Amino acid sequence: MGRRALGLLLTIAAGAGAAPAAHAYQLGETGLRPSSLTRAQAAIPAAPPLTGMGQNMRIVGNLPLDTAGGNPAASDLELHGNFAFIGSYTEGMVIADVSDPTRPRRVGVFSCGGGSQYDVQLSTDGNLALLTTDSSGASCLPDGKQGSMVIDVTDRARPVLKSFIETAVGSHTHTLDGRTLYINNYPTSYSKLEIYDLTDPAVPAKLSELSFGGEDSIHDSYVDHRPDGRTLLYAASIGFTDVIDVTDPRSPRILQRLADPAVTISHQAEPNPARDTLVVTDELLGGTDVPVCGQLPVRLGEGILPVVGDPTDTGAIHFYKLERDGTMLDGGKGSGKIGTFNLPAALNPTGGCTVHVLWQAPDVNRLVAAWYGRGTHVVDYQDPAAPRLLGSFIPTGANTWAAKPHRVGGRSYVFTGDIARGMDVLEFTGDGWPATAGPAEAQRAQIQGAAPAPAATPTTPSRPPTPIAQAKGGYAFKARIRVPRALRTRTATLTLTFTDVRGKVLAKQRYRGTRGRVATLRARIAARAGRYRYVVRVGDTGRVLRRGTITVTRRKAVSAAERGGRAFVCTLPRGAGRA
Repeated sequence: MGRRALGLLLTIAAGAGAAPAAHAYQLGETGLRPSSLTRAQAAIPAAPPLTGMGQNMRIVGNLPLDTAGGNPAASDLELHGNFAFIGSYTEGMVIADVSDPTRPRRVGVFSCGGGSQYDVQLSTDGNLALLTTDSSGASCLPDGKQGSMVIDVTDRARPVLKSFIETAVGSHTHTLDGRTLYINNYPTSYSKLEIYDLTDPAVPAKLSELSFGGEDSIHDSYVDHRPDGRTLLYAASIGFTDVIDVTDPRSPRILQRLADPAVTISHQAEPNPARDTLVVTDELLGGTDVPVCGQLPVRLGEGILPVVGDPTDTGAIHFYKLERDGTMLDGGKGSGKIGTFNLPAALNPTGGCTVHVLWQAPDVNRLVAAWYGRGTHVVDYQDPAAPRLLGSFIPTGANTWAAKPHRVGGRSYVFTGDIARGMDVLEFTGDGWPATAGPAEAQRAQIQGAAPAPAATPTTPSRPPTPIAQAKGGYAFKARIRVPRALRTRTATLTLTFTDVRGKVLAKQRYRGTRGRVATLRARIAARAGRYRYVVRVGDTGRVLRRGTITVTRRKAVSAAERGGRAFVCTLPRGAGRA
C-alpha cells in the first residue's frame, strides 16, 4: 500500500482516547499482591550447567529463574550498576545483584506471575522500572487488567508499584524515553501507538495516540533524537517497518512504511550510531521451535502472530540505507536494501531458527544478538553488504531471548535472558566491543537523555530538566588522517566536527591544505567532563575519513568551557592550518 492511500487510514487523537484511562494502584490495594522473595524462591530450579559451544565467547555465570507450568524462565532484561532487572513469565520481574557476575544472586522480586512476557524498561537513573503485561492473568493486577506497570525500584529488595496504565489489549512492549512512554501493540484489533507523560510516575497522563487503521502496528520501537532537532521513532511493525516523527509527542505522524517480503515479522528496528544504516530483525513467524531450520513452525513462542512473507524464511538481520533526513533510501527497496546477515542452517538446527533481540555498540557498527536456540552472537557490519560473525556462544539447552552488554567491576560482560536457563552471563574474548563495552546505563542515558519534557498541562506540570554537571575539563585532540590522493592539494579542506553522545553538534573546525599523505589535526578542547564524539570528513558533507570518541576528564584549572555560557569550546593551536 502506497503512502498516499495509507494516509487515509491514519488518525491522530490527542489527549484521552477510546482506551481506558491510566489508573494508579498502590501495592497492597485493589487486590494487588506484594512482592515476596521467599515465596518466589521456593520454586526455583537448580542452576543449569555452565557448558556449551562457541568461539571468542565463554560462559561465566548463571541465575536460574522459575519455570513452573512450563513457562519461560526469563525474557527481556535491563542492567544498571550492580543490578539486573529480569522479566520472567512466572515470577514477574526478578532483581539480581551482579556485582560478582560469576555468582549473581537475587535480591528482590516484583511478584506478578500469569504468563506474560514482562518486557522491562528502566529510567536513566535506574530507580524506575516499567513492566508490560499483555495477558489477563497477571497475579499482581485486578482480574483481566492488562497494560504497563510503573514500578519504583529505588529499594532493590522491595519494588513498589507506583501506577498502572491499562490498555485494551495490554502492552506487548513499551519504550521509555526520558519522561515519555511509548506503548506498543501490534494486534490489528487494536492497532495503536499510545504515548504517555510520566513526569509524575504515580499519575501517568496520556498525550496522544496514533491509529494504524486496522493494519499491523508496532511490535517494538526505538527513539532517535537527531542533530537537526527532530525526534524520530523507528518502529518494527510486524508486516512493516515504520519511520514516525514524534518531535511533538502530542502529534505523532508516520513518515514512511516499508513492507519487505523478505521479512516475515519486523521485530526490532534501530539506526546505527552514524544514522546512515537501519538495522531490522526478522523474527521468523513470531519465534519458532522447528525440527529443521527452514520448515514450518511447530510452536509459536510469542503467541499467534500474522504470517507475512515467505514462511520458509529463516529469520535474519536486514540492513537498509538511511537518507540524511532519517528515512530509508528508495523506501527501503532497490538500492535502499544493502545487506542481510544470517547464521548457517547447520548451527544447532534443532533450536529456534530466528534472530530475536539485539543491542548495538554506541560508536561502531557492531551488535550482539540473541538467537533463541542458537544462543548469542556478536556481528560486525562495518560493511553492511558483508557482515562478519566475530563471536558466539550456545549454552547447553539454550533458548536465548535477549543479550545485552554491561560493564561491572572493571570488566565487560554480555548478560542474557534465556527462556530455558534464566539469566546467563557471557564474556566476549575477542578484540574490541563488547569486550570494551561500558555500563548499560551509559548507553541508556545516551538514548534517553535528550528527551524533551512534554508541554505542561493543568494536570501534569512539567518538571525542570536535571541540571548538567558543571565539572570542567580539558582534552588535547590529535588525529593523524590518511588523505586520499585526490585531496592532496593546497585548497582541499577537512572538517572536524564534535558532537555530544546524542548527536548534537557542539563545534566544528576546518583544516585547509592537505598536500601530504597524512594530515595531522590538532585541537584544544575545554568542556564539561564527559564523553564526546568526533567525525573527520572531506569538506562539510563529503566522505567520512575518521570517526571516534574522546573523554574529557575533570581539571580544576580549566574554565574556558563556561565562556559565554558555552559547555564546549574548541580552539586550534598556532599553525594548525585552520581554513
